[in-house]
Amino acid sequence: MQGDTKVQLLAAGVLAASVSSSIFLSTRLAAEASRAELVYTTRAVEGQPPQVAAGIAMGAFRGIFVNFLWMRANELKEAGRYHESVELAKAITTLQPRFPRAWVFHAWNLAYNISVTTQTPRERWQWVRDGINILRIQGVNSNPNELLIYKELGWFFLHKVQGITDDANIYYKKMHAKEWQAILGAPPGYDPTIRDRAAASKRFADWLRPVAEAPGTMDALIAGPEGEAIAALVAELRALRGNEEPFGYEFLRNAEIDLAVRRSARRATIEKQFRPRDLQFRAIVDNPAYAAAWPRLLAFARAKVLREQYNMDPAIMVRFTEKYGPIDWRNPAAHGLYWSAVGVERAFPRAEGDDSNMKNYDFLNTDRVVVQSLQELYRTGTIYLDYLSMEFFEDGYYLATVEPSFVDTYGEVAEEVRQRSKFDQRWARGFSFYSAGLENFLRDAIRYFYRRGQRDLAEKYRQRLLTADWQNLNDPDRNTAQDLAMPLDDWVRKELVDRQTSPSVAISEIGAAVEGAVMALRNGDGELFDRQVRYAKDFFDYFRREQVRFTSVNPNDARMNILGDDFNLLVGSRFALMIQNLPLEDARAAYVTAPVGLRQYAFDILSELYKQELTEGTTDGGESFAQVFPEPPGMPEFRRRMDALREAQEGRPKPALELK
Repeated sequence: MQGDTKVQLLAAGVLAASVSSSIFLSTRLAAEASRAELVYTTRAVEGQPPQVAAGIAMGAFRGIFVNFLWMRANELKEAGRYHESVELAKAITTLQPRFPRAWVFHAWNLAYNISVTTQTPRERWQWVRDGINILRIQGVNSNPNELLIYKELGWFFLHKVQGITDDANIYYKKMHAKEWQAILGAPPGYDPTIRDRAAASKRFADWLRPVAEAPGTMDALIAGPEGEAIAALVAELRALRGNEEPFGYEFLRNAEIDLAVRRSARRATIEKQFRPRDLQFRAIVDNPAYAAAWPRLLAFARAKVLREQYNMDPAIMVRFTEKYGPIDWRNPAAHGLYWSAVGVERAFPRAEGDDSNMKNYDFLNTDRVVVQSLQELYRTGTIYLDYLSMEFFEDGYYLATVEPSFVDTYGEVAEEVRQRSKFDQRWARGFSFYSAGLENFLRDAIRYFYRRGQRDLAEKYRQRLLTADWQNLNDPDRNTAQDLAMPLDDWVRKELVDRQTSPSVAISEIGAAVEGAVMALRNGDGELFDRQVRYAKDFFDYFRREQVRFTSVNPNDARMNILGDDFNLLVGSRFALMIQNLPLEDARAAYVTAPVGLRQYAFDILSELYKQELTEGTTDGGESFAQVFPEPPGMPEFRRRMDALREAQEGRPKPALELK
């Protein structure tokens, strides 16, 4: 009996200690969960699905109720009842805001499942953007350090928008480019004379830096340089909008349209459509008292929109530009890179140094999104966009082609992420996925530089490919004597076998050939120009014949119609856009040796760039614009033909400035 008493007393003591510990720990855990927002919502808000109120009312049984909602939402999705599934997903994310897979489920339903059930590109794009925004705004804010959210968001941009699997993907790319040119303005133009990545990156970083350095509040902006003029400018713009806050996306859009109109060869025609408010806006912009205030206000508005509407940090955008290369944010792959790289940066400190914790984070696939985004920025990182046509017609000229600055970036980042991957320890496993990817990437880069006429760079990267110490060890065909001894011309031809129908190969081969042709004109080599253009035309025709098929979803742009319908338009536009970024003497040399057809594409653009400058120069005895860039024959007919082409392809124009 005495022994039983001791046992009972000991058990009572253990029970009391356990209860005390439970009270202490539960209080601490509840407080920590509250601070980290690891809690269910406890308050229903008007407009939420009824399941939210029901879940809150169930109290301790809420977890069981949410499990039921999950099963029901999945059943509805499998049955194709996506809209009903979306409503349940909203309820789940409200009840479980700190559960990342709920956000991913919800976003995938919108961007992938519901979007493809619609019949027009505009409808599809709206659903895709809704899916992106679910993750970009709500998902990231609710889970700021959760890698899964960032990985999926990066994948949406890389696969759904930048990829070619969706029949409406060309429309997505155009709308994304238009949106981001309004937000940030047009980036520095492509300069074929800059062949150094650091110099190219610095141009883009310096262009974006004023946005990153802009004050965070209007009060801080007015308290800084040009404050008095900024205050007066802000007052005028607010009065124009009826004292509504005008410094959001629509303000930036109107400013970009106004700038594009000024640069357009159709300026006089477009300005005839201006409404009174459009003219008032133009007068404010042209007021010399605001000359220094205007760029500061624009930078402030851009930073404000980035942070508040897109949840992006312009300082990180500048840092990534300096690290990776001249990023054009009109490219969807740029956003795939941003979100996946930011996710790794925010999640890695929580996992580093703890192998068991590392298993909870999918760094492998997130790093792959980073690397694949860089690959796409190489393939399509230089964008040519007719912004005005996009605004007038919800369509217009868009071409994305190679940006060679990302060649070295890819190799550097592949090495960085290889060190983080337990599946890519080449010396232990004999094989690395990243090494295999880098090898394929370099093969494409070699072909590009060869076709562009830079044989020295092509040979440099071929030797790097053949002698690199990161080669996979289990490849029996690696560095064979035949491969090493093969002349570069034969090697390139071998690499192209069975690859002419690849979209990335078509972009690279045709883009490089056209660039080589333009540079041949600059150097006065007409024979090389003819050879390059002939090659590009043959490749263009073959690719369209084999790959381009139009669909009912987007009859204006086939899914694989990445190069457009008209080869002359492609070459002419590319010539015009390249020549405007050459130094004046080089531009003149290329222009005067070009065929009449190419000079017609370039003349109006060059007129906008140089006419005033060269006219003023004649007072000092210099040559006039007409002497440097003589007008090619047939320009009136060419302009009429281009106007007819725009009307046929784009439909009826909208007013130039839609101030809202």
